[in-house]
Amino acid sequence: RNNQKVIEMTIICFLLVFFLNLHVLNAQEIITYSVPEGIPHNNDFNVKVRVPGGQWQELFEYEAQVDMHNIRNTSMVYFDFSGTVEISVTSNTVDIDSVCIRPLSYGLRPAVKGNTLTFSLSKPCNLSVEVNGDIFHNLQIFTNPPETYKPDPKDTCIIYLGPGIHNFDRGVLSVPSGKTLYIAGGAVVKAKILCKNVNDVRICGRGILLKGERGVEITNSTNIEVDDIIIINPQHYTVYGGQSKGIKIKNIRSF
Repeated sequence: RNNQKVIEMTIICFLLVFFLNLHVLNAQEIITYSVPEGIPHNNDFNVKVRVPGGQWQELFEYEAQVDMHNIRNTSMVYFDFSGTVEISVTSNTVDIDSVCIRPLSYGLRPAVKGNTLTFSLSKPCNLSVEVNGDIFHNLQIFTNPPETYKPDPKDTCIIYLGPGIHNFDRGVLSVPSGKTLYIAGGAVVKAKILCKNVNDVRICGRGILLKGERGVEITNSTNIEVDDIIIINPQHYTVYGGQSKGIKIKNIRSF
C-alpha cells in the first residue's frame, strides 16, 4: 500500500508539473503587426524579439521626428506580448561604447556584444534605448499586453479600421455619438480624428495615426475615451480638447 501511495503521489506531482509547464508555455506569446507599404523606415537599428530560446522575429523600425527646434529622426518599434521576451538591438550607424535604457527605474542592464545589445522583459512597458548618450537618434520600444477587447468588424456600433493605410477626405475622420473607432494593429490612419458635438465615443486599438493636422480633436463633446493608439508627428496637438468634459486618455504614445 505504501508503495502504491508513493506511485500515486509521484504521478500526481508529475501531472502538476506537466500542466504548470504547459501553462507557462502557453503564456509566452508575441504579437507583431504588418506594415503597410510606403511607411517611412529608419535604418539606425535592427530590432528583433523572441520568446526565450525561440526563433527571432524581425520588427519594423518606424521613423518619427523629434525636437521641434532642430528636427531629427528617431526610431520606434511596437509589439504585444505576454510572459517573458528577449529583445535584440543592433546599432547600424555607430559603434556601441555605452548604452542606457530608460526609465532607469526599471533597472534594465543589457548585455553588449559588438554592436548588438540584448535584454529581457517580463512585463509590457515603454522604453527609450540610447546609445552613446544620444537622446535624439534613440530607439523607442512600445509594448502592450495582448488585447482582450476584440470587436466584431460587422458590429454597426464599431468603425473598424483594419491593417493598411487609411486616408479620408480633407484629412478628417469624424466619429458620431455612441460609436467605437477601432484602429487595429497594422493600420495607419493619415487623418485627424474629430469628435465634435458628440458623446459616448471610444477611440482605441493598436494602430497608428500618422501626421494628421492633429491627432485627436475633441470639441464640445462629452464622455470621450482615447486608449492605446500611437500618434506620430501630428502637425499641432496630440489630443486637442475644448469645451468638453469626461475625457479619458490612457496609454497613448506620441511623437
